[in-house]
Amino acid sequence: MKTIKIARLHPNATLPTRKHASDAGLDIYANETIVIPPHSFAIVSTGVTIEIDPGYVGLLKPKGRNNHLLAAGVV
Repeated sequence: MKTIKIARLHPNATLPTRKHASDAGLDIYANETIVIPPHSFAIVSTGVTIEIDPGYVGLLKPKGRNNHLLAAGVV
């Protein structure tokens, strides 16, 4: 298993977590409270940086029933 290098850029940032040890992905958390009006978009800080090795990709996707992350993307 590869090691994922993660660093806090902001002292109050929440580090990514896995709900279960067998989960493939990590839960990423916003580092700010923001209201995004309907039909709008925003860039929201996580307060962390993650090193992604060459040959790998980071994907941001909605989580289960909480489809709040509508413009999921590639990191």
